Amino acid sequence: MKICIMNYVYGETIRSGSEKYCKVIAEALKDRGHEVFVITTKPYKNLESLKVSATIIDGIKVYSIWPLLLNMPIYSKKIFNFGRVFTFLFGFFNPYIYYTVKKILKKESPDVIQTNDVIYLSLSVFRAAKLLNTPVVHTLHYYSLIHPLGSLLNLRGEVITRPSILDKIYAKLNEFIIGDSVKIVASVSKFCLNKHLEYGVFSDKKCVVIPNLFSFTIKEKLDGSNGIIKKYFDILYVGALATTKGMPTLIKAFKKIQNTNARLHIVGGGELKIETKSLMELGRNDNRITFYGRIQNDKIKEFYEMTDVTVVPSELYETFGRVIIESFIDGKPVIGSKIGAIPELIQEGYNGFLFEPRNAEQLKEILEYVILNQDKLKEMRENCINTAKKYSVENNIYKLEEIYKEAIKLNQRR
Repeated sequence: MKICIMNYVYGETIRSGSEKYCKVIAEALKDRGHEVFVITTKPYKNLESLKVSATIIDGIKVYSIWPLLLNMPIYSKKIFNFGRVFTFLFGFFNPYIYYTVKKILKKESPDVIQTNDVIYLSLSVFRAAKLLNTPVVHTLHYYSLIHPLGSLLNLRGEVITRPSILDKIYAKLNEFIIGDSVKIVASVSKFCLNKHLEYGVFSDKKCVVIPNLFSFTIKEKLDGSNGIIKKYFDILYVGALATTKGMPTLIKAFKKIQNTNARLHIVGGGELKIETKSLMELGRNDNRITFYGRIQNDKIKEFYEMTDVTVVPSELYETFGRVIIESFIDGKPVIGSKIGAIPELIQEGYNGFLFEPRNAEQLKEILEYVILNQDKLKEMRENCINTAKKYSVENNIYKLEEIYKEAIKLNQRR
């Protein structure tokens, strides 16, 4: 098959979960003999940015388009309030993207298109696919189709438990623009799919769950110490420095622990300087806590290797939880909050533990338990590896191929 993969970002420097996913499946499909190309965005640098660039990244042809937008924080790390209005409006339909993507698709003539997170590219890509009668498999990674902020948070930073009328109108508008080019909707988790159905979209589509996929080598030694007796008990957090990610809960819980050999390693950066500073202030006066800032992806594995347990204390409706599987790959159990899709990955007492979001006392008790029962963690490491295998690209790529084939058949029945 000739397959087109679309995502708002794709490149040699990984910036997002959807990009990791797209890169893994693109390379796996290529290795299985399929012809794969990618359509993505790029930032504005100079007048040359107006031209569509075609490059080869790890054997995959990548078309990069500047979508005539000034507000693209994924590249600039800045938010322009005035530009946000245009980014929002062009998210529904971008004429330039429509004609440019249509031209690329006409030239390449793929058998099927897999769309992922199309922010910046806009929903016009679905119209381009429709005009050329090319079937689309759309993958749900986030909530951007049912909520303007894509996070399902209200203005107070709290999760939205029930959709408002305006939310449903917004979701239906997006569904209308997408049209019937989408033949199959694939979600990375049951929770994410059910949220979309709750908002009244894709109820007439064939929907399936196919999780984020990972490319990795099974760890042979599971002692986690390489023969060295550890002096410290290492606790790891990997993710954004944000209140909604449960950082205050984690820091408060850890600071209540009296064990002087416990250490908390916090890997990740924050988008908002004030919030980041506030969180770092919260961890001040405890020399057991270390903030490392943003770390290159290939270096993060070193943290998983040295840690004893990973904590995912999110207060968001997480659609998946890549950090959880990344930790499992190294045989390390995860303590996660009981929210969103996190309970789909963590089985209590088997590969980790669950606690109620924002409950620092409950998290503290679990941390104290694992510190005192490290043999229990060692017993769970094999379970973590077995869980991780369920999400390997090798064990799942054929499922994606079958979804593509079904989408092509559904398109032929029209």
